[in-house]
Amino acid sequence: EKIRQAMPDAFIGVDLIVGARGESDELFRESYEFCKSLDISRLHVFVYSERPGTRALELDGAVSPQAKRARSNRMLELSEEKLREFSGRFIGTVRPVLLTAASAVWPVEGETLRGFDDRALVWWESLGCFRTHMGLDIAGEAGQAVACCADGKVKSSTWDELWGWRVMIEQTDGRQVTYSGLESSVVSIGESVTRSQTIGTLLSRIPCEGEMPAHLHLQVRNKGAAQDPEAMLPER
Repeated sequence: EKIRQAMPDAFIGVDLIVGARGESDELFRESYEFCKSLDISRLHVFVYSERPGTRALELDGAVSPQAKRARSNRMLELSEEKLREFSGRFIGTVRPVLLTAASAVWPVEGETLRGFDDRALVWWESLGCFRTHMGLDIAGEAGQAVACCADGKVKSSTWDELWGWRVMIEQTDGRQVTYSGLESSVVSIGESVTRSQTIGTLLSRIPCEGEMPAHLHLQVRNKGAAQDPEAMLPER
């Protein structure tokens, strides 16, 4: 409420995980109604996935894949409703925009395997659920160097069982760009990087997108909102 009062037009997104252990039907309904009551712009919905060695595995009450899918879809529908409500505020108005020159470079030179789509639900066999594709998949070869799209600073560099090595760079323009599907990283947290600098190499396949050949999964966020990576990349 304080953010909305201070910045009425701010795009406010909320990250939400559904299907965690112990999440009963009643708890989910409470979460749904709470999210519905919020004056937000969008929900970013993620399905809980169990990972070895985490304390969550010690909890009782595992949620079935079918229930996870149903709850995820219901939250995604709510997210679309919130986005329509927020966007509707600006119909018929003239808004100031900030234009910047396209100075980024493509991180790898392969073809686009799958584009950004924050509306259509796609079945992810490895995750056992329907999800939107909030990134850009660019084809490459195992061991191929991955370049930094633009100048910035490394905010995180970690291994993920689902995505391989992930490097997140906050660019000087404020965008947060995440490079997933790396075999290794050659940059460190806090390190300043420059456009075209190598930040790592590609895996032979991304675990959660295992049906696809070697590729980079590129995600972009600006002020918390997911954006189509191709919007910041030059035409080719």
